[in-house]
Amino acid sequence: MESKVSGMFEEGLDPVIQSAMLAPNLVREFGRVLPLITRINKAHVLMLADRGILAEGVARSLAQAILALEAEGEEAFTLDPALEDPYFNYEAELIARTGTDIGGRVHTARSRNDLYATMDRLRARDLADRFAKAVFDLRAVLIAKAKEHRDVLAPGYTH
Repeated sequence: MESKVSGMFEEGLDPVIQSAMLAPNLVREFGRVLPLITRINKAHVLMLADRGILAEGVARSLAQAILALEAEGEEAFTLDPALEDPYFNYEAELIARTGTDIGGRVHTARSRNDLYATMDRLRARDLADRFAKAVFDLRAVLIAKAKEHRDVLAPGYTH
């Protein structure tokens, strides 16, 4: 499958660029973003179906393929640096499984920038959740220590 970005040009990306720049980043990033892309695609397909933008059969086919990819994990994908990024590699596998007419519709009403902005928000929310949990865990430890040492006198000074 040709890249949607560099495919606009007469020649594709030089193989040296693909192997030296794109491939290492793709391999490093793909496993990290695959769960996020999957979550976003599941929600997006449900929204498209709920709004009547996708026919029920198309939405069902997309949802089944997305769930299958989720179950299979990274092993379901043959990463191609010529496709340039994780999303285009994901979309290529989805299209390979469902055909262009169905698989290509997952991109309906959404840009790649929308997808990446949503991934950033999900990562930020996850970090905030983990931080909040750590603060609550610290609070529990401090309360336990305070109870353990409640009879210890501590002088208080002002100025």
